[in-house]
Amino acid sequence: MPDPGVGTIRLEPTAALVMRWAMPLYRAGIARRFVESLDLAAGRDLYDRCSAVCDWYGEVILNRKHCIGSLIRRQLAAMGEDARIAILAAGRSPLGLELAADGSLPAVSIVEVDIAGMEEKAALYRAIDPVSSRRIRCLTGDITAPGPRELLGHEPAPSIVLLEGISYYLPDQNLAEILSAFRSADLSNRFILEYLLPCDAVRPERRSIPREIFRIIRESAGLAAIRVYAPDEVDRIVEASGGAVDVHYRMNCMELLRTGENRYFPGEADGWIACCTGRI
Repeated sequence: MPDPGVGTIRLEPTAALVMRWAMPLYRAGIARRFVESLDLAAGRDLYDRCSAVCDWYGEVILNRKHCIGSLIRRQLAAMGEDARIAILAAGRSPLGLELAADGSLPAVSIVEVDIAGMEEKAALYRAIDPVSSRRIRCLTGDITAPGPRELLGHEPAPSIVLLEGISYYLPDQNLAEILSAFRSADLSNRFILEYLLPCDAVRPERRSIPREIFRIIRESAGLAAIRVYAPDEVDRIVEASGGAVDVHYRMNCMELLRTGENRYFPGEADGWIACCTGRI
């Protein structure tokens, strides 16, 4: 795979790896202009090592991101212009700008938060689309700390809260606290949570793929462990936070939604990533 990102904004290795996998989603439109500004060189070694484990692993990321985008659009259509989107640990994903610039969607406000790089991201958004970027606030903060949670959770508009790619790294208590910060009296807020399934939810022939991929990522990022969740564990954490899960989506459902077939994930046990939607 040729180096796809040769821009000036350098990503750290794990973020660059995920962006490399997701590149087919960003070949056109405003997302392409965004990713052309990114330097993905730091993810080259990780990409090669992960490809040696599974050369089609990008399908996992493409299915996940496509599914999440579809779920957000569906929820926005139901909630209307009073809604607000909160993208937690937003990183360098252009999702916020894509949603803000999509003329078919209600003109909602969007908040992105991450521990670093948000000022640079906001400046890039403004340079690419000065009009749409006015509806996006990029905040610097640690979502596991009370301050950012208070800021995000206590605004009046109903929210759609996205937690993508972060549950792997959070203790249960942090995840519950984050969800609780968005709790509404009438469960008018919605959330989308992506999570990694335990090995016993994956058929034996497939288990080595997530085990090796996440070992590579964990060692590269210096993480002590990767957290996995069974769907019933997610249900309990959400309920303890004052919310309720509506639907869990396995990877075979995500692939079917994106491609119209199940080439890589014919059954539930063929995948190791899941998403759920719910009310909080």
